[in-house]
Amino acid sequence: MLQDIKNLRKDKIMIRIKNLLIVLTLVLASGCFINCCYAAYNNPSHLTYEQLTQEYPSMADYIAQTRKKIKNNWYPPVQSFENSATIVLTISKNGELINCYLSDPSPDEGFNDSLIDAAKKSRFSPLPDEVKGNSVDIDLMFNMQRRHISK
Repeated sequence: MLQDIKNLRKDKIMIRIKNLLIVLTLVLASGCFINCCYAAYNNPSHLTYEQLTQEYPSMADYIAQTRKKIKNNWYPPVQSFENSATIVLTISKNGELINCYLSDPSPDEGFNDSLIDAAKKSRFSPLPDEVKGNSVDIDLMFNMQRRHISK
């Protein structure tokens, strides 16, 4: 069992390294991600959606509201047709966006930039009282599929 735990830790570390390399590649390709990368590996207590909502049931509604606030501020590029990206938000107890980064970016830089901009423009509610700690990381995946309409 101890070996399984060690292997799980190694797998998590490898995933983090891979994601960090992706983020660093984006930083080098475009300066727009520089302010959004810091929290990527500074929160060891990062929980999945399932873990977060299991530990704090009221977070399901909070996450849905957070997604809606970003979506209301999101204006993806017109030329984008099929894209998806996962953004990770670090939100403080009082609702301040501490940091954000793309853990799974789209190949479309404009799509990624528009998602980061939407998160930065959004104003979030304070975290539910049951949440322990000073902040929480929230993963949100955004998809866009536009259909071609033929006449």
